[in-house]
Amino acid sequence: MSKRIALSLLMALLVLTVVGCGSTSTPEPTPVPPTATPVVTEEVAPSTPEQATNPNAVPAPDFTLQTLDGESVSLSDYRGKLVMINFWASWCPPCNSEMPDLQRYYEQHQDEDFIILGVNYQDTPDKVQAFIEKYGVTFPILLDSDGRIANLFGVQGLPTSFFVDKEGNVLGYQPGPVTKEMLEDGITPLLQK
Repeated sequence: MSKRIALSLLMALLVLTVVGCGSTSTPEPTPVPPTATPVVTEEVAPSTPEQATNPNAVPAPDFTLQTLDGESVSLSDYRGKLVMINFWASWCPPCNSEMPDLQRYYEQHQDEDFIILGVNYQDTPDKVQAFIEKYGVTFPILLDSDGRIANLFGVQGLPTSFFVDKEGNVLGYQPGPVTKEMLEDGITPLLQK
């Protein structure tokens, strides 16, 4: 009897781990703390160039994080570029599955005023380094070791990506993994503008 209970608990934990780190359903954003600038109040996929000039755009909160090499990187360093902020963790299966598409897209478009900022959520530096090496990641990886920036952006699950226009305004976000098709349909038209 105790083996059945232990097996049931183990299966429940496994299901919660898989679902909790990257459900592709559309969760409601976590409210942003009152001292922070609200990031997004509804999901808006950046699918047309007109969205880049939305008069109701919400400014993305600036932040500064460290890379593995100790370099300080701020979101505002990339003003004038289209920025994808991708929150991820090494233990998250959907994060692992989306990373090859993100790296390929970055390689194809890095010379077009486009940058991906990979924001690692609370992994140890050794795990981050192993992940970078495993996937050959060349875009900047920033360490959110205390989860403060993920909280500021209202991240509820991993992966979650935010898209910021050249003026520093949030275009939209994608809870769950981003695919090559999403990038081609949503970001490429903005780069051609």
